[in-house]
Amino acid sequence: MQGATVAVTLRFALPVALAFDMPSFGPSMFISFSIALSIDYIMFLLSAYRKATHRGLSNYGAVCRMLQTSGQVRSLLLVHLFCPAPP
Repeated sequence: MQGATVAVTLRFALPVALAFDMPSFGPSMFISFSIALSIDYIMFLLSAYRKATHRGLSNYGAVCRMLQTSGQVRSLLLVHLFCPAPP
């Protein structure tokens, strides 16, 4: 999962780095932040799955419930990513 995160992060970081002056530590901070977010998101998914199984849902039902609730978080992350707060 982290390999895919790094690849996607670099894909988005390259146009930004070409368009703006970026400090030397920028790419490593960008990748570190992306990996941290992906690990946090995985933990969120696992906790949603665990809650669903404790409520008595089957494995399939728990996965469906987990994916239903994860869409809200993904939407918020995308809004925050592309519409950051002003400095």
